[in-house]
Amino acid sequence: MGPSGHRFGRVRSVDAGDVVALIVGIASAGVAVWAVLVAHRANRRADEANAIAERSNGIARDANSIASEALEVQRQTLPPEWSAAEEAGKYLVQFRNQSGRTLVVHGVEARPDRFQGLVHLTEALPNQIEHGDVLKVSAMKSLGGGASSLRIVWRYLGEDEDHVSDRKI
Repeated sequence: MGPSGHRFGRVRSVDAGDVVALIVGIASAGVAVWAVLVAHRANRRADEANAIAERSNGIARDANSIASEALEVQRQTLPPEWSAAEEAGKYLVQFRNQSGRTLVVHGVEARPDRFQGLVHLTEALPNQIEHGDVLKVSAMKSLGGGASSLRIVWRYLGEDEDHVSDRKI
């Protein structure tokens, strides 16, 4: 026993400040434990959200792939933009725009190209051809022969990408 008669030595009296400090300490520890639990729950939910986002991205990639394949199938099943050559008079052939859109012709080239001088357009270039209308081309023959096919260089109205269509004449 200690000098004051207590087993642990001198005992100090507890005042109100000590009680408040003890309560604040316990409350702080409780808040810290609660914050850890909330943070753990938030991390678990974030992991679940990331897993959902990864699955969603995979589904979106699959959907984009399917959509691309569907567009390609649709493109392949559409009729060509230009019809086969139709006779429109002596040395005159025409090609019908069957694209469903307005096409802008930028050039017509003879094939083989050595016959380019025998090929003439009836309209100046660039030439807008509405759906259902025709592009008329004069493709004359000479003693040396003439063009066996024509290459039409065109684009969709309002677009910048050139397209090429070869047609036998």
